[in-house]
Amino acid sequence: MQLISTLLIFAFAQSSLAHGSTKMGHVQHDPDGDKRAISVEQTLQSHHKVMHEKSHGHSHGGAESFGAPLPLDPHVIDLESCPEGSQGVHPADGTPKHCRPWSCSKDLKRQYQLQQRARYEVHTFNDTRWDQLLDAFRLMYKQPDDVLIDNSTNLFDHAGRPSTAAFTDLHSRSHMHHGSDTFFPFHRRMMLDVETQLQMLSGDCTLTLPYWNWAEETYQFDSSVMWTPERLGSLKPGCVEDGVANDWKYIRGHDTEKTCLVRGTTKKDAEWSPSAYNGYLPSWSHLQTMLSEMGYGELRKNSENWHNAFHCMVHGDMCSLLAPRDPVFYFHHSMIDRYWYYWQQRHPEEQAGCGNCSAGLHSFGGVVAEEYVGTIQKNENSPTGECVPQPASDPSVCLTYVPETFHVAAAEKVATVSHRGAHVGPDGKITSDFDPVKEAQKNVFNCLCPHEWH
Repeated sequence: MQLISTLLIFAFAQSSLAHGSTKMGHVQHDPDGDKRAISVEQTLQSHHKVMHEKSHGHSHGGAESFGAPLPLDPHVIDLESCPEGSQGVHPADGTPKHCRPWSCSKDLKRQYQLQQRARYEVHTFNDTRWDQLLDAFRLMYKQPDDVLIDNSTNLFDHAGRPSTAAFTDLHSRSHMHHGSDTFFPFHRRMMLDVETQLQMLSGDCTLTLPYWNWAEETYQFDSSVMWTPERLGSLKPGCVEDGVANDWKYIRGHDTEKTCLVRGTTKKDAEWSPSAYNGYLPSWSHLQTMLSEMGYGELRKNSENWHNAFHCMVHGDMCSLLAPRDPVFYFHHSMIDRYWYYWQQRHPEEQAGCGNCSAGLHSFGGVVAEEYVGTIQKNENSPTGECVPQPASDPSVCLTYVPETFHVAAAEKVATVSHRGAHVGPDGKITSDFDPVKEAQKNVFNCLCPHEWH
């Protein structure tokens, strides 16, 4: 038992990237002490700043080595003691206490605070953190294909460890959340579950899903470092043959044999070229202006236009409801949620609303969509000083986005007219004829995007 405790303390010290202190925030009493929780009688606070700098201090390199996280099995580790003043972190197990910090009260019962999930822009991850993240994605892809996500409030109750194929199935069965006011909350919930899965597979409670701010690279879309073998692989037509999704294969339709993950188009279409879309999406400066001025309905409608355009610019599997087969999907949707969060910050009186989204979320046990909207609150444990508790009525995590720390100079360029028609004026507003998905279908590659996306 002493050896296990020692190993756990070492593992947490090496893998912790938690951002914030272990002071009590949102507190929940646990009457039975939860025998499955890990009792680590050592505070993680002293490691937060050091590990944050090691993992996010530099872009693309300068990585400092730190120990691989020790896999945690809550069914093997069973420490019952809860001495007053001790504290620790529940293991990454997919339960409601997943990765939540705890401390022991005077009555020797564990009190749980919210798990802090701080998401960073992809360019701030160093090579070491990228390797850990992409290894977790590879493990997610390799999970059994027969583990499907049913209509469960907590998909980890009896769905095992879902694969990219399982998340694809969930997404394709939830098409009604596209072209709907539930678009944002549905995908927020989905990304939280993907993030939970990545933490379970890596054994690291601090691993979060970074967002790719493609708006900062709109004029260099095709040449982003994200399209390299060390990241997401090449952006070229045909099978993905390098990067994290190298040689990923899936069953298509009624086929019996798996075929490769595809980007671009396999048809003889000389017009499809990623470089043709440099500058097609709004720059980050324009996007910020527009987000500050829009109401929720306008935000959702225009966001789906940008969202759809990105999907069909990548094309292949990304240009369909089967998009979660491609890891690009998850970084893209973290960005979609990031700018919804940005909108919530700038519309405090409207942030808890989501239009007509009182309907239940399909595939998530019918939980009301508003549960995954929430209100941003001050929180001293968050690296940004604020976060949005999720789900709203009984939160277990507090989500925040750390602002971009990189800048692409060319993104400051003001585009009044794009090579494919007017899209953003000098005032940063969308012109009336801006509909990137229809433009993509009409002018570039005739992608057959699902009708629900229009």
